[in-house]
Amino acid sequence: AGVPTSASPSSSSSWFDLLTSSKPFVDAVRFQHSEHALAHGRISAAYAKLCGKLWRNDACLLHACAVRWAQLHDSVFAEDIARHRTQWANASFCFEMIDYQDVLPDDGLANPSAPICLERAFTARLHPEVRTERFSEGSWFSDVPNMSIYSPPLLLFFHSLLPWSVLDRTGVTAQPIFWKDIVYKASTTAWSTAWSTAWSIKDATSTLCHWCRSKLFANE
Repeated sequence: AGVPTSASPSSSSSWFDLLTSSKPFVDAVRFQHSEHALAHGRISAAYAKLCGKLWRNDACLLHACAVRWAQLHDSVFAEDIARHRTQWANASFCFEMIDYQDVLPDDGLANPSAPICLERAFTARLHPEVRTERFSEGSWFSDVPNMSIYSPPLLLFFHSLLPWSVLDRTGVTAQPIFWKDIVYKASTTAWSTAWSTAWSIKDATSTLCHWCRSKLFANE
């Protein structure tokens, strides 16, 4: 953010003193994530390079938070903090971080080149994996995704009950289905059914009339 490390906006301790001799900064490597440390570091560097200037006016607040955080590590809470930091360092995330290992700090600059992870995603959307139907154990099974992740959750639930349903995890192959589509298709089907039934009744009535007339003429 352009703040010199010798500055001490909120206390006597400078940024240099905090970062080089105070916990949790001096032992940060000890508590880095066991699996995703590289991705975290690159994401943080990209964020700092892009958004560091936004924090320039809040340097005093950031320094006060850093000082307070360092004080907590020298208090009675030190053991609890260290235990929770260790748990976090070995925790599992609900999303994959492997793609973020390729992020570079320059990815956040003006007019940047697309990150490698986005290039792979873009290629996957342009050239999705081709899947086919197969016959196994007397039944047809389809690998073609027909459930869009953009459909309402309740519709996805009912759709997933069908044995031939396959979820499209890319969001590209399958078209989403919304409640208005269900109403439209139901009304269209009802109208077509009613129209076909009316024509069937008309044809049956016409055929019955012709048969009755032929019988009357035959009796005469």
